[in-house]
Amino acid sequence: MTFARRILIAVLFIGPVFIMALYQPASAQDKAVGVEPVEAAKQLGSNRRALIIGINDYADERIKDLAFAEDDAGSLFKTLTDPRIGGFAKEQVTLLTGRQASTKDIRKALYALRTSGKDDLVVIFFSGHGAKQAGETFWISQDAELADLGPTALPNAEIQRLLAAIPSERVVTLLDCCYAADTVLNQKSVLNVGDVAKLFAGKGRVTIAGAGGGEEAIEVPGMKQGVFTHFLVGGLRGQADANRDGVVTLMELWAWLEPNVEQSARQHKGIQKPTMHMETGQQTDRFLLSLNPVAAADVQQALAKLRQLFLEEKIAAAHYEEGRELIGGVVADPAKKKRREIYLDLAKGKLDAKYLASALSSNSEVRERAPTRPSAEVPTETDGELGKIDHTQSNQGATPSLEEALRAGAPGEHHKNLGKFVGRWDVKSKFFLNPDAPPIIGKYQSEGKWTLGNRYVTIVDVGRMMEQEYENQTTLGYDNLKKEYTMETRDNMSTTTYRFTGRCSSDGSAFDFNGSTNNAITGELEKYRFKTTFQDADHYSVEGWILTNGSEQKLLELNYTRKK
Repeated sequence: MTFARRILIAVLFIGPVFIMALYQPASAQDKAVGVEPVEAAKQLGSNRRALIIGINDYADERIKDLAFAEDDAGSLFKTLTDPRIGGFAKEQVTLLTGRQASTKDIRKALYALRTSGKDDLVVIFFSGHGAKQAGETFWISQDAELADLGPTALPNAEIQRLLAAIPSERVVTLLDCCYAADTVLNQKSVLNVGDVAKLFAGKGRVTIAGAGGGEEAIEVPGMKQGVFTHFLVGGLRGQADANRDGVVTLMELWAWLEPNVEQSARQHKGIQKPTMHMETGQQTDRFLLSLNPVAAADVQQALAKLRQLFLEEKIAAAHYEEGRELIGGVVADPAKKKRREIYLDLAKGKLDAKYLASALSSNSEVRERAPTRPSAEVPTETDGELGKIDHTQSNQGATPSLEEALRAGAPGEHHKNLGKFVGRWDVKSKFFLNPDAPPIIGKYQSEGKWTLGNRYVTIVDVGRMMEQEYENQTTLGYDNLKKEYTMETRDNMSTTTYRFTGRCSSDGSAFDFNGSTNNAITGELEKYRFKTTFQDADHYSVEGWILTNGSEQKLLELNYTRKK
């Protein structure tokens, strides 16, 4: 096997019990974990697409030109493609201004969004004129002809069909325009923009219009923008992040836009009240629009401090996992918000780590997820932290089939062998990347705990790999039906779950696991074998091999010592 392929395996195959990676030692100097710049694409998801349209100068001289529509479009483009804020890749954002904003090009760009995925976030922005003619409503494109809008402009009915063809269930349409016909046609008839916006709503679709019925979308020379886009961009850049969790959600943006646009319009002697349109029951928490870079950096600093406390053994793995989830995620539940504040106080130094468990226990709405120091002994079945079942009470009056199912799914003697992995461990590793060179030495920390009523042991690892902060979660179990041990492992550097099966010696001192996976480059199936040997209750070792060309090549040696 080549040196490059061994590096690849080191990156792809990582597990807390059967580790195949390189960790840097966490010395006293290293424990003050640094914070890397926050990238929106990583935190919000890389599948993000946008179409941005702004039109100032219209080819038809009878159509009133605008002053700042193209500035609006450019400002939003910069915001969405800022890696610290919107995280949209520039190649995934289509910007149409001036002559590029023709009917043909707008139609083509909308059509191209049909390649979006179901979970992609799609943002569509239009800053320009809207109008009504002969009972139809239109987006007025740059090359539209006033006397014949039907074939030259873009009918809203067609836009509705093109939007409906987008597979994404997270489509946001933003309209900084009005359908007040006098601004285009010197007529007094006015169309309710809310009725138009409703055409673009539906499942997984939200439309925010910058002006309501009978209102004109106001441009302000001092802002060099439309009022709506001015507050839209400011909100996306962080001003709408009301709870300071670093993420601007759809509802936060709306709560920011509605009062600020209306108030600013009044200050400029106008009337403009935005409207939002979506289906009842819409899952608005799925619309994560942007990052607040200042607050996001604060969040990352809090996460780094939490990690440091865990590495220094001041908080348990269960608290670290919960705190990381609450601080780094979007939290809507009031009880979880309270717990999030507790973890933030901990990270900011306002709460001593020794009082964390007490502070969390006072929040009775959410239970503790694990004891501070997991025991190496196997608890009785009714002591299970999760999935707790009391057969003497829950089975009264149950049918025989239910009793049989409960017995079949109960942890037994084989599960007791997994108890050896429970606890906190210091780990020393040797990785044989190059057979012609000495092994590379590393260190990391590991903690295992019982989960799901003592049916599984979940192990959390924290360390560094390839100069990156690395976290891994592995679940060990025993399948009563298949009569085999199982292992599933996943980490923060991959979207793949790796699965292995194995057996245990009769005295419970040795485990053998086997598995295979496809090489990420060649696609070839590769086989692996691991052997775990317990010297005593406080020490065990792991060896790993890859099977290639009919022979085994050693990859790693790991030595675990229980923390006292």
